[in-house]
Amino acid sequence: MDFAEIVGYIASFFAGFSLMMGNILYLRWLNLVGATLFCWYGLMIEAYPVLVLNLFITGADIYYIYKIYSDKLGKT
Repeated sequence: MDFAEIVGYIASFFAGFSLMMGNILYLRWLNLVGATLFCWYGLMIEAYPVLVLNLFITGADIYYIYKIYSDKLGKT
């Protein structure tokens, strides 16, 4: 098993485990880790569709994490 494959398995774990979260903020953080690792994985194996999709997911996760924290700060 090479390094890229290990990164792919770890990314899969984070992406799959994130979907088990009841708290949307935890889901977003874990999914962000998984998507970031999948970006790295896509680069390592030169699978550019994997990279592009996970760049989009990473951006969406960052946006919604920012929005969640902004809403919490605005309510206090």
